[in-house]
Amino acid sequence: MIPVLFVSNTARMSGAEFSLLSLLKGLDRRQFSPLLLLPEEGMFADRAQQAGIEVQVVPAMIRFGEAHGPAALPRAIRSVWRIARIIRHRRMQIVHANSPRAAYTGCLAGRLAGARTVTHVRDIEQSPFSSLAKSRILSFLSDKIIAVSRATADAIQGVNPALGRKTEVIHNGIAAGEIVRRPQNEIRSRLGISPATKLIGSVGIIHPAKGQDILLRAVSRIKSVFPDVKVLLIGEVFHPDDAGYKLKLENLAAELGIAENVVFCGFRNDVLDLIQALDVFVHPAVYPDPLPRTLLEAAACGQAIVATKTGGIPEIVDDGVSGVPIQAHVARLTELYRSLARRSP
Repeated sequence: MIPVLFVSNTARMSGAEFSLLSLLKGLDRRQFSPLLLLPEEGMFADRAQQAGIEVQVVPAMIRFGEAHGPAALPRAIRSVWRIARIIRHRRMQIVHANSPRAAYTGCLAGRLAGARTVTHVRDIEQSPFSSLAKSRILSFLSDKIIAVSRATADAIQGVNPALGRKTEVIHNGIAAGEIVRRPQNEIRSRLGISPATKLIGSVGIIHPAKGQDILLRAVSRIKSVFPDVKVLLIGEVFHPDDAGYKLKLENLAAELGIAENVVFCGFRNDVLDLIQALDVFVHPAVYPDPLPRTLLEAAACGQAIVATKTGGIPEIVDDGVSGVPIQAHVARLTELYRSLARRSP
């Protein structure tokens, strides 16, 4: 078996972590032995362990949202040293960083320990690859760069064309077979929503890039035709800096006279059920969204989708295309891992 070390800089769950969890669950254990490194205990650790994935916590790792400045250098050095020890002790052949920020320590440790390295890029606007200097550092640290969409790859190569030779596009996949089909009325009854109510929903972290304010303004106009329309905003603030945006959304709903039409659902474990309860799924992203997992989930649930044409969204919502099976996603990564393992020193 090929041992693969996966490095994530958060134990909280958002689209990137759900996508990595799907990959971990889909890997053929006869070919690969995965180990997940996290900076802390949390939902990601719990869900990975429930899926039979080994998890180790390295507290010195720089967490999501923390700066990588001079003050964090001692911790970064400790985490690189600790991760390199794990790589050598476990004879890891491949280190897979789930984000460029996780690659700063994870892939550097991999380089020092003689492992092959992979950096997964799931952002466009806020990615370190938008900086030429940082992209050169990440290029040095990465044997392969995985872009979740063609739009993401184009953004990476637009800043640093030299990265084209090591960047591969591997779209995220959805395990459609794991979706439990439930009657729409049953789900609505659980939510206290009438079967006759027009129900719109959006899933994603509460963040200006996701455009929830655009959706609220649209609902204020829809209400003139369907007075009892409801909109579910499914998701929560992921970074403390975005708490102000959630307050702005609450105030906007009140100003538009639609407060009673808007349900702030927060983080939910039954997201797929809620998606199935909708009449229309909306993803109103205002910044280039690399490849929103929620659109793949909505498509897998057979929902009608309205989405902005930005980033990698046109690679999902396209004529005759509704999503990518998780099997295809895992197969592409299996091929990449095996090719890297064959070149390992």
